[in-house]
Amino acid sequence: MMQIQQFFALKLGHFHTLYLLKFMGPRLISATSNRSAPSPSGISYCLLKWCFAARPSHLLTLLSHALELRHHPWPTAKVVVIPKPHKLDYTATKAYQPISLLECFGKLLEKVVANCLSSDTLHHNLLTPMQFACTCHSMPDAACLLCCKVQETRQVGMVGVVLLFDISHFFNHLDPSITICTLAHLGIDDVTCRWVHSFMANRSIYLSFNNYSSSSFSPKIGTPQGLPLSPILSALFTTPLLHNAAAWEHKDLSLYVNDRAIYSSGPTYAAAAAHLTCTASLIFDWLHSFGLLPDADKIELMFFHPPGRCSPHQGIPPSSLSIPHPRAEPLLICPASSLRYLGVFFTPKLSWDVHTKTLTNCTHSTILSLGILGNSVCSFSLTWWWALFHSLILPILTYGFQVWFTDINQASLLHTLQVTQNNACHKMGRVFHTTPIHMTEKLLSIPPICYRLCHLMHGVGAHLSCLPPSCALCSLPLT
Repeated sequence: MMQIQQFFALKLGHFHTLYLLKFMGPRLISATSNRSAPSPSGISYCLLKWCFAARPSHLLTLLSHALELRHHPWPTAKVVVIPKPHKLDYTATKAYQPISLLECFGKLLEKVVANCLSSDTLHHNLLTPMQFACTCHSMPDAACLLCCKVQETRQVGMVGVVLLFDISHFFNHLDPSITICTLAHLGIDDVTCRWVHSFMANRSIYLSFNNYSSSSFSPKIGTPQGLPLSPILSALFTTPLLHNAAAWEHKDLSLYVNDRAIYSSGPTYAAAAAHLTCTASLIFDWLHSFGLLPDADKIELMFFHPPGRCSPHQGIPPSSLSIPHPRAEPLLICPASSLRYLGVFFTPKLSWDVHTKTLTNCTHSTILSLGILGNSVCSFSLTWWWALFHSLILPILTYGFQVWFTDINQASLLHTLQVTQNNACHKMGRVFHTTPIHMTEKLLSIPPICYRLCHLMHGVGAHLSCLPPSCALCSLPLT
């Protein structure tokens, strides 16, 4: 523990934040969208751009003084309550999504502080290797780590088990005092810590629903979900937990912002389940000590079977597993036959049929939806279809390819994807379905899906080279 404290003893002066404000402020302003919802005062990003073009120094001086005074001057938020689609019971609170409308001035200042914290996190390795919350990470990175751990477990003939869980109202229950203590322990300067405390503690909220506005109230804890500062603060908040998890054996914890996965292994199903139950109890107790609880409705479990036939001494997978809960009776969780983790569908034997079929169904639905926008008289031109294919259809069809694609004994998976791409090509080229697909692909300059995936895999190496050395993926052996 002393080594960790010495490692994080570096104090990051607030001049670094002012430096980012001066040199990154103009870029952050230009990157804002004019179509973003206006603030409660009516000031939009478009108006801020006009002000910055007329007097750049005035806007930067206003934001820098707010940082130097350790004060967030725009704390009021208008929370618009929007019903979620396709919900069966709209009397439940979970059927509604609150959207916070904040002042554009304040969001711009929060982006500067978030970029500052993210930059310090990368350059000084403030996050542990099992936290995938940096801007250079993507969701498939965390899924790749889980896949590699499962493959390593199965190669040695052991049993693996994963537990996915979510923290109930995590962003809304972050304690400002504990967050500031964690930031100070990691070496964040006092000016930034005090500004973050003002951002979290001095807030005012009023609700708006069906033309009704409530009276304002001031929450004393939490950070608004959806802001650029919330993910990095939540990631730094859980850093002590991940430091404790680094010393565990046969079990580990990985986080992607608010998506959490506990993985354990053992020679038998009973041993793997015992390791997982013990780990879940430690993590849930740690969360409970800070007033946080796991969401019982979002806990999922899956056992990963060894390859081939299970030996008699390994036993059989249990039909259910009892997971302790800090404030309620133990939760009885049944193993799932397929598990969605960060958009990638896992199965007990790491067969990717469910994943590819799900992606092809989503792609096919997208193609049909786009086709509804036109008719036989007036529809998308070939140029528009080509742009939609590369920007919308292809990313859906190939999502998570770095997790499962090896181009070895995957003919059936590639055939499923190729059939969907063929349908897209027929739609784009407006040709008969009996037209040979190789002619259509040459006409549209679209290669077969296997070539496309091989080309995308070359970019994965460049992505891995951009990851920080502390990332867990960088320590994996090359295959």
